[in-house]
Amino acid sequence: MSQTGKIAFVILLPYLALVAFAGCSPNSNKQQAIRIAKYEFQKRGGIGDIECEATKNETNWTVVVWRLPKTAGGFVTVEISPNWSVVGYYSGN
Repeated sequence: MSQTGKIAFVILLPYLALVAFAGCSPNSNKQQAIRIAKYEFQKRGGIGDIECEATKNETNWTVVVWRLPKTAGGFVTVEISPNWSVVGYYSGN
């Protein structure tokens, strides 16, 4: 490898690392939790426009799926484990 090639490699290495690990960011995990919650909502017969809010506690993701327009009790809460399985599905009251 030429000296120029080595310099280019050293300069590009941090950028390659960023691209490689971008899929592991907390934001992508949040988006994955929302995708799973939307799928579960639709699988259980949910239709129409929705809005999602996701939060993470020590272990699980909790996603609140609101039917739009928002009304009292017009939501479900989906709890998702670290291995991306649905461990709870609760209708709003």
